[in-house]
Amino acid sequence: MDKLTAHINDAVSGERQKREAEQARQREEVERLKSEIAELKQKA
Repeated sequence: MDKLTAHINDAVSGERQKREAEQARQREEVERLKSEIAELKQKA
């Protein structure tokens, strides 16, 4: 229940945190794709 409460509090008060978390996820995804592309280039 604590995690749910924390999640609700974030949703209510944490628009900035949510936006920053989304940007972090996007950066991680970009890095993952870049390394995947590099691996594919090496195999080619």
